[in-house]
Amino acid sequence: MPTQKTLSLLRRAEEIASDNSDLTRSWLYFVLLIGSMFFGGFLLYLFPGAPLLGFSFHILIFIAPPLLTSMFIMYRVVEQRNRHFRRSLEFYETVAEVFESLGVSSSVSRALRSFLEDLRSVSRERNALRDTLLSLTFFYMIYLSHVIQNDYHKHSSTEKNMLDLINFLLGGNAFSSVKEKFVIVGRSNSLLIILALLPFLVVPYLGIILLFLVDYTAWFSNEHIKSQKQFEKTIVEALKNLSSFRQFLVK
Repeated sequence: MPTQKTLSLLRRAEEIASDNSDLTRSWLYFVLLIGSMFFGGFLLYLFPGAPLLGFSFHILIFIAPPLLTSMFIMYRVVEQRNRHFRRSLEFYETVAEVFESLGVSSSVSRALRSFLEDLRSVSRERNALRDTLLSLTFFYMIYLSHVIQNDYHKHSSTEKNMLDLINFLLGGNAFSSVKEKFVIVGRSNSLLIILALLPFLVVPYLGIILLFLVDYTAWFSNEHIKSQKQFEKTIVEALKNLSSFRQFLVK
């Protein structure tokens, strides 16, 4: 029979899995970016004496408002990344404690703790304020988007190893196709170079590029978090069926 400690840990794991604080509505960011460009147009309407053609027009409409809005959104994206990595690590630590409270063998416990250390090593937080200020330069904005995507790739790849072990401990049928549905594909450095050269070709439309780049970064972050929450809820439900642990209990 499960102990009071096990039941308490299960409740804690369920609370963490139900926590949606690391999810954002990325479509609102897209609306905000579009709105910032219309705001630039409204400024021109208020000041009809301003030149309506030429490079100054593009700066006002297509660069300045989207750049400032993109910086705000990127700050939220970095904060989201940090919150998700913290919450994810806490969930897997709680799950490991559930297994240990049920008396799994020392080898299983060591394997769980080893995967947790691997996950902790790829979960270091980024300084959101520093990244936001550095994003004043378009090149750093591209670099930051690239880094965040690769951070999620490393994190999800490490989580996949942890999930494989958990799935095995739960009988192998808790969830399927983890790798195909869960792990984010890493971004190549060649893509980063292409994006870095892009501004020289389309300077007047720099703001529009930022619009799609930042919105995409926010979107794929949300998609990963949503998929993970499905696995977490499945894990919690499987853990409640304590009879499946008998073969792993120390005799």
